[in-house]
Amino acid sequence: LRNASGSTALDGLLRWIPVLGGARRAMAMARFTKVYHTCLLAGLSMQETVETASEAAHSATIRDAGKQLGQALKTGGPLGPTMMSCGAFPSAFARSYATAEEAGNLDKDLARWAAVYQEDAARGAKSAAAVVSKGVYFVVLLFVAWTIIHVYNDMYLQPIKDMDSAE
Repeated sequence: LRNASGSTALDGLLRWIPVLGGARRAMAMARFTKVYHTCLLAGLSMQETVETASEAAHSATIRDAGKQLGQALKTGGPLGPTMMSCGAFPSAFARSYATAEEAGNLDKDLARWAAVYQEDAARGAKSAAAVVSKGVYFVVLLFVAWTIIHVYNDMYLQPIKDMDSAE
């Protein structure tokens, strides 16, 4: 999981894991939106805001999208269309960002999205924890069953097989 923040391929692969991928994406978006909102309120330049928020997301996909956003800023264009076209951000967020950017209420919109993604991240973490704990329980259960069958085989069935082969 730690290596996924530096590898776009690994990050993309983790996104496809049913419960873990959704939780991880929600956490990355929560970090991105919260830091973006904070930088925006602090009055940092848009270039620095995009770079800081992209790095804070701990997602290679979002970090690469941040580079595209930085290029859009250098050409003087709006970020909304780039967010929608890069594919790193959920489409509802990207459309909302583009609308808020045009309307001039980006700070309120980012605060709302930060709250939404924080709730999604908390729900995703709970779901992932439940699935992982049930998975570990199932693996332990399989190991115990295999051990019981193996011991039964060695104690009861093997002597019978040895007697049959001796005759």
